[in-house]
Amino acid sequence: MEYFKSQVPRGAKYEYYTSFEPKEIISGQLKKLFHQYGYRQIAVPTFEYFDLFKASKGPLEHSAMLKFIDPAGDVLVLRPDCTLPIAKMVANSKEDPKQLRLSYISNVFRGNDLNESSATEFTQGGIEYFGDGSPGGEAEVILIAIKALIQLGFQEFQLDLSNIHFFKNLLARADFSPEDQQQYKAFIREKNFTALDGFLKSTGESSIPENLRSLLRAMPNLYGKPDKVFAKVANYNLSQEDLKPLKHLRRVVEILQEYGYGKYIRLDLSLINHFDYYDGILFQGYLSGHGKVIVQGGRYDPLTESFGRKIPSLGFGINIDEVIQAMKKFNQSIESPYYTDYLVLYEDQERTEAFQIAETIRNKGFVVEMNAKADLKEQILGAQRKNIKEIIVYNRERLELIDLIGDDVSKVYQNTFIKSLDDKDRNFSMVPIH
Repeated sequence: MEYFKSQVPRGAKYEYYTSFEPKEIISGQLKKLFHQYGYRQIAVPTFEYFDLFKASKGPLEHSAMLKFIDPAGDVLVLRPDCTLPIAKMVANSKEDPKQLRLSYISNVFRGNDLNESSATEFTQGGIEYFGDGSPGGEAEVILIAIKALIQLGFQEFQLDLSNIHFFKNLLARADFSPEDQQQYKAFIREKNFTALDGFLKSTGESSIPENLRSLLRAMPNLYGKPDKVFAKVANYNLSQEDLKPLKHLRRVVEILQEYGYGKYIRLDLSLINHFDYYDGILFQGYLSGHGKVIVQGGRYDPLTESFGRKIPSLGFGINIDEVIQAMKKFNQSIESPYYTDYLVLYEDQERTEAFQIAETIRNKGFVVEMNAKADLKEQILGAQRKNIKEIIVYNRERLELIDLIGDDVSKVYQNTFIKSLDDKDRNFSMVPIH
């Protein structure tokens, strides 16, 4: 059997309308929200130079990028990330990047290993905010991430915040080698306390000040409500320079609390994003009962600097495919404009007249399908499967209206029916996520 006639390439997928339409609705909701805060929509190329990502501090193994060679012989990749090409675009733009607000909805192509089934294409929506290095700017970006999850219908979720400068400064003071730093980060991610304790004993523990050693060991526990975490850190007698990143983080938290969104915030000072280009505030969002990260972001000033122009920069991305998976898990419905208002049925000799009626209804803003009448019972069953609310059986004398919601049949003159549409609004339909 020719496998390519029934299978898709590893990591790729078809999206039937039952899954694609919810994605379009969610994308529309995010675009509207981003626009309300002044973020202008942009697009970046679907493919970029492989060297661009190869030279970055991103987390992706080179084997996890989809590479190909263009006719000129350059090695290109399907974009595995949106932030990096947007930073490149802004750094090379002549536009003043001060308080520049941008947004996007794009597909990205990323996998842990393309030899595994986890390699995939997914849709990401996000914002990038340039030219503002203040806690207020960071609070705005985090606030929009919170509001995005609320607008998508989620109530039980939290965002974990950290300041990666605090973590990096402690590692620098401990004077770990690059290899030891990677090992320590791995144990932190795994929250492997036993291995962490053994590691600290084997890496020149005696040369590390007692308070710093205790803090490095306790790092995975520095998690929870902001006031409690700040109080825990105060017990380690750190210098003002050590505490400087946390003072910045505290101000961001205070602003979010002043806005009334503090209940969604937790601190996790061991938070380490795989994207090494983050430098400063860092955050990740989780839904209660759904174990995967659904939104992540942070500050990445050095990224624009790598393109020759250092600009205060931060943003976040929401994995829209993961949002849909969560909605399925929670049996969540979504308000959908994608449905048919009327199905017009006709006998073949009346096709043209029925078409004119259908066009008149469409011109009034309604969605109309047309079918030859044939078997009426079968047409009714088909309409019910498609969530069509009303069937119009065309007749030159009077239209027969079959109300599939109210289970009612009536006859009405064409002019009367058309006039009645002037007082009728098109109401959205609630549909489950498939």
